[in-house]
Amino acid sequence: MTRVHVARNGKATYQLWYRDPVTDRRRWRSTQTTDRREAERAAARWEAELEAADQAVDQRITWPAFVARYHTEHLTGLSPHAQATTGTALNHMTNLIRPNRLAAITPAVLSRYVAQLRARPVSETSIRTYLKHLRAALGWAKQQRLLAAIPQFPTIRTVVRESAMRGRPITGEELDRLIAAAPAVLPDPRPWQIYLEALYLSGLRLAESLIVTWDQTEPFCISYESGRPYYRIYGESQKSRRDQLLPIPPDFAAFLDQHWPDRTGPLFQLPGRRSRTIHTPDAVGRIVSDIGQAAGIRTAADRTATAHDLRRSFGTRWSKQVRPEVLRQLMRHRSLQTTMTYYVHQTAHDLADELWQGKVNPTVNPTPRTP
Repeated sequence: MTRVHVARNGKATYQLWYRDPVTDRRRWRSTQTTDRREAERAAARWEAELEAADQAVDQRITWPAFVARYHTEHLTGLSPHAQATTGTALNHMTNLIRPNRLAAITPAVLSRYVAQLRARPVSETSIRTYLKHLRAALGWAKQQRLLAAIPQFPTIRTVVRESAMRGRPITGEELDRLIAAAPAVLPDPRPWQIYLEALYLSGLRLAESLIVTWDQTEPFCISYESGRPYYRIYGESQKSRRDQLLPIPPDFAAFLDQHWPDRTGPLFQLPGRRSRTIHTPDAVGRIVSDIGQAAGIRTAADRTATAHDLRRSFGTRWSKQVRPEVLRQLMRHRSLQTTMTYYVHQTAHDLADELWQGKVNPTVNPTPRTP
């Protein structure tokens, strides 16, 4: 709270002043009275005016102006994954609801937002994620005095069933089909063929794969410690917001030695359909899905193979070889529960295969690469 002081300041009447927190200069006002008690009452009134001005909210800001300001002033400091997810949540609000002002976001509008997402359809887990990022954006708006209060958000409860993954891991045979199908989708398929196999061997998230580099000054890079390759990850570039140094699996290390002998620059430079390098996760993800469609591979009833299915293959393969805590670190999950839910499990079919055939289900544990 701003404190207003009473002083003579060489004047016949009492004067009031306070120190401006922005300019650090004194602001003066005359009370036009010689009565000290009356001057103190005037000081209290001025303090109340300043407090009300501090709490005032700019109700005039439009929704597009808020989105642009939030991107510029806040989102640029977050990880690529957080930027992409938040951008999707805000874009859905813009396209489905079309609010004219930030102040128009009310509980009723949020309820309609959820209903429109379900009609697309969007999964309950994704809806909950979008609401979380939207709540963070409105919380920032409140801190900036662009919003009087954060509206009440709908509660989305997601039930995690035994089959928690929407897709499934890609098998070794399916990876070969993806690589063979790339020329049917792209004029320059070789970088994409290397990219697909790298995702399968590395377990990198899509957004991470587009920023990983050999440059040691970048937030997500590959470095060599004691002769072995590691991911050196700074908190700004990943979901956990923690700095990490993690070993790279031997098979991916051999793949790096084979394809990147110079060890310079970004790991992947992916040419698009018009030979121009593409950098955004959405554009890269669409091309991977198109390759999956060309290969005739479906990982769920409603979609073809995705980049995340290749990451699932990495996690599922290593779940058979390392302890859950080691797998959690390889996958860079914040919680061991996430690792246990998605990767450390065996179904009745897996157990039956082991008992009767002495092998595991290739859908759950991908087969070795075919010749």
